Parts: sequence; structure tokens; C-alpha cells
Amino acid sequence: MTLVVLVIAICLLSILVVYRFVRGPAVRFEEAREIEKLIQPVDLAAFRTLIDPEEERFLRSRLPESEVRSLCRERAQVALGYVHVMAGNAALILCLADRASDSADPETAATGRELAVTALRFRVRALQAEFYLVVSILALELPASIQNLVADYEHIHQGASLFWGGAGLAQSSPA
Repeated sequence: MTLVVLVIAICLLSILVVYRFVRGPAVRFEEAREIEKLIQPVDLAAFRTLIDPEEERFLRSRLPESEVRSLCRERAQVALGYVHVMAGNAALILCLADRASDSADPETAATGRELAVTALRFRVRALQAEFYLVVSILALELPASIQNLVADYEHIHQGASLFWGGAGLAQSSPA
């Protein structure tokens, strides 16, 4: 009986930890522009290049295997940094969307709910991508499952820009 209670407690705690990780930190803000200032810029063109399988094929066709291994490992580590920044931005956008979903304006509330669901899905996909990138650093092969992250990130960022009146995606390298 004690073992069953312990297993249930561990399962519940695990669910809570995963939920908090996927959900991200709660951020307090008064205006949507405060969230916009916290969003870290991401160079999506550079990220696309890092995860492009054609780029890896090109490297494999031109370089010795030892150099390719080293470059692929470095590229995966840099891509991991980009995914981490995008996941953090998605957590901030999720906070913004939650606030918008509580709006008295039905259209704003509906848009906020839709953005919250999309940002939460992105956070889950980013968590998966981070796992795959860590595996690829060890196994030296970038999985194709992270290819759609860029489009998903652009979608949530553009949705969030509706609330702060932004003009689109900032382009820069992650910190």
C-alpha cells in the first residue's frame, strides 16, 4: 500500500514538474509592450540554415568525416540555443495570451485563447526539439522532426504582435 501511494505521489509530482516546464514562468506585467521588451530576438534565417538537411548533405559531400562530425555537433549546439530562446519567448507570449483571453472584448479573448493554445503547443514541440538536439549532439544526426519549428514560431510571434502592435519578427542572434 505504501509503495502504491509513493508511486502515485511521484507520478503527480512528475506531471506537475512537466507542466511547469512546458508552461514556463509566470510573468507579471501591466501592458503588452512590457512583454514585447522581454522577447529575445531570433535570427530565423540562421536557424533555418542550421537545421537544413541539405546544408548537412553539402558539408558531408565536401569535408572529411572528422570535420563533419565536429561541425554537426557545433551546429546542433547552436540550434539548441536558438530553440531555448524561442521556447522562452513562447512562454512570454503564453503569459500575454492568457491575459488577453481574460479580456472583456470577445474578439480579443478568442484571439488570446487561440494564441495561448498555439504557444503551449509550441512549448511542447520546443521541449521535444531540445531533446532531439541533445540526442543529435551525441549521435551526430539532426532529426527531421524539428524542421517545422520555424513556421510555428513565426505564427505565435505574429499572433503576439497583434497585442503589442509590433511590426513582425526581430532578426538577431540569441544571447
